[in-house]
Amino acid sequence: MRDFLDRTAALLEQGEDLVLATIAGHAGSTPRTSGSKMAVRRNGGIVGTIGGGRLEAEAMDRARELFERPGARLLRFDLTGKEAADAGMICGGAVRVLLEHLPGSGENAALFRDLARAVAEGRGVVLLTQYSGPEHALAVERRRIAGPAFHAEPDTDAALSQAAQGAREPRFLDLGGRRFLVEPLAAARLAALFGGGHVGLATARLTAMLGFSTVVRDDRPQFANAARFPMADAVAVVDFDACLDGLDLGLESFALVFTRGHVHDRTVLAQVLRTKAGYIGMIGSRRKRDALYAQLRQEGFGDADLARVCCPVGLDIGAETPEEIAVSIAAQMIRVRAGLSPE
Repeated sequence: MRDFLDRTAALLEQGEDLVLATIAGHAGSTPRTSGSKMAVRRNGGIVGTIGGGRLEAEAMDRARELFERPGARLLRFDLTGKEAADAGMICGGAVRVLLEHLPGSGENAALFRDLARAVAEGRGVVLLTQYSGPEHALAVERRRIAGPAFHAEPDTDAALSQAAQGAREPRFLDLGGRRFLVEPLAAARLAALFGGGHVGLATARLTAMLGFSTVVRDDRPQFANAARFPMADAVAVVDFDACLDGLDLGLESFALVFTRGHVHDRTVLAQVLRTKAGYIGMIGSRRKRDALYAQLRQEGFGDADLARVCCPVGLDIGAETPEEIAVSIAAQMIRVRAGLSPE
């Protein structure tokens, strides 16, 4: 989402108008879920995706009409029954897609920049868009952001504020003759990588690509610098004895331990286990793990503490190279982020 918001803002800043496609509701099995976004360009190019296939192709066809007749419309796609079969859609659900023409302007670009910044900084926000008119010819009345660092406006009534605070996925809300689309944009999950070696570098490339806010820490300047990790949000040279200084690992955070030796691994892991990090992964063999765990038990850590650690980290896919190991780690992180068990 952060990459989508940044790329969309860049196009709007250049004065390019776009048509924004948003999955504003879904039921059953669908290519992508509510909140997925795609920006359609005049030249036929796209940023992002709402699932591909015929659904996306039809949405793109309808989007092009809005370049000639700017406005907004809500489309409904039934991915079940004969209609779906005739269109080659076999997912088995129903989707509502909101299409909206976005003029290339500084105001629209600033809005998307603000959204991207909030997501990147770990501040979940809600985009509130007020519409009027029928579904086939919606008009945008106004758009605003609710959430941390975005103060409530005087005319934001209690019901709308409550809906914004409690939103978990996009939904339409009718209030006193006004219609709003309430869109929560989740904050990027933090991926803290301790160790900037080969596996750390390969993993950082993937976590950044997957939308994690990626932080890399190592005690060696030649392995912890912006030139080596241009994809990272932050890189720091730290003493592993104080590897968490200025870093807050909460329940939504992912911590990965890749240091160059067992001693440093134990030092980092002991600190990470004292945080609320929701996912902790450490590279290494089971033999190394058992020896390290024995040392940590002597330091007062119990079985419940050590059970929080995924070690060897990653899914078992027979990975050998740093790049393959990184793929196995990223796959496990995706499972956890989706609310599934690590394995």
